[in-house]
Amino acid sequence: MSATLSDPLSGPRPLPRPARRAAALLAAGLAASAALLAGAPAALAHNQLTDSSPEDGASLDTAPEEIVLTFDLEVLEAGNNGVVVTGPGGERFEQGATEIDHNEVIRPVGGFTEPGDYEIGYRIVGADGHVVDGTLTFELTADAVAAAAPSAGASASGTPPAGGADTSPAAAADAAAVREESESSGGVSPVVWIVIGVIALVGVGAGVLWMRRGASAGG
Repeated sequence: MSATLSDPLSGPRPLPRPARRAAALLAAGLAASAALLAGAPAALAHNQLTDSSPEDGASLDTAPEEIVLTFDLEVLEAGNNGVVVTGPGGERFEQGATEIDHNEVIRPVGGFTEPGDYEIGYRIVGADGHVVDGTLTFELTADAVAAAAPSAGASASGTPPAGGADTSPAAAADAAAVREESESSGGVSPVVWIVIGVIALVGVGAGVLWMRRGASAGG
């Protein structure tokens, strides 16, 4: 009974050329996907509120003359941005239009008539096109309201009465903007779709080359 001796010089057989191509293509695709995923956190980071005046939850002895919201990224000036201030009884206290200064959103306010809790509602469009909305609150003390009340002479001279919100079309548009539900706020970032597409293409390419390799081996 003779034993078959293995060739000591023989080693693992190299992969056929089609298989090597498939492996190289797969490696390149995975490397590209990894690079895209590495940059995804920055692309997925949307505009966020970083500061506000008045601060959220603040108790004020002096009524504010404007609301200032500061974001970490620029706000799209042409976007449908809006800020509204609602009082304890549901009244609104915006005066004038919403202004955009780079990453700050400013809305003049006034005419506060009673102490209590006030709500700031905002909706802005970041430079990346993503919609950011939310609410803040602040409290006005009795001293703040008393100091903010206009004198009788000021009311007679044409100053808007206390508590009179801006009812201009621009103010109405701002209120509608804040109430509007944004369809894009729950959207998936384009980076995610790009990564999925790259992985899918790599898989298809590797499969095609593998099938060709099988056909060549069978022939």
